[in-house]
Amino acid sequence: MNSACYEAHTYPDPDLPIIFHYNHMNENIKFLSHWHEAVEILYIVKGSISVISGHKWFTAEKGNILIVNSNNIHYIRGNAEYYCLIMGEKLCCNLGFGAIDNVVFRELISDIKIANSIIEIETELKDKKAHYKTAVKARLADIMIILLRDYALSKSLLSDNVQSAKTDMVKKAIKYIKEHYSERISTKDVARQAGVSEAHFCRIFKANTGFSVISYINLLRCYHARSLFLKGTHNVGEAAISCGFENISYFTKTYKKHIGSLPSADKAAAEDTE
Repeated sequence: MNSACYEAHTYPDPDLPIIFHYNHMNENIKFLSHWHEAVEILYIVKGSISVISGHKWFTAEKGNILIVNSNNIHYIRGNAEYYCLIMGEKLCCNLGFGAIDNVVFRELISDIKIANSIIEIETELKDKKAHYKTAVKARLADIMIILLRDYALSKSLLSDNVQSAKTDMVKKAIKYIKEHYSERISTKDVARQAGVSEAHFCRIFKANTGFSVISYINLLRCYHARSLFLKGTHNVGEAAISCGFENISYFTKTYKKHIGSLPSADKAAAEDTE
């Protein structure tokens, strides 16, 4: 579950600065729209996902590879199983590619060589045989060579300045929401921070995030409220009020809509595991 806004990555192993995991996703799992510097590679092995990235919608199905470009606001939904691979900038530089956060790749591709390399990375990380880190780096280098040779876009195909301005506007709005979600804020307040009319801003925000402004605020509030009562520092009502919900009944209804379960059930389940 993502927190929101800008996502700062940490890499547990400094000798192998990557994020690599296998995800199971269903319609009840909602990711907040966010962005990060590193390029993200998603390889779909079952089902399909819909992704909004850089204000464009993509549907990735079994066998597809979805590239989330650096600093693109993105949001994922669907029913699927997929690999997620993110390489740290330091690793890209050490492999001889330099910083790739200024390179834009084609977003939706199908490439059996990249898919096979991802599967081989999983095997190496699982088995941890001698020199497995070197083997993983070799597969990562293979992936980067293919992406840079075959799927890097020319400057003439990149987003224009108008879209860049819209993206910056949405990032500014998300930052404001993250800082003020516990307060009484409205769509008009957020639009004012973005410096445009409310109606115009709402269209831009939905196009770039997949959420209405109010849905985004409420989803963020629900995530933070959940973290509070799961930690045991607040009961459900206290967590709701602390995160900006003035009405507990409305919080319960909104939480069920966005999280897929009742807050009382989640808290009870957490207490049973203690």
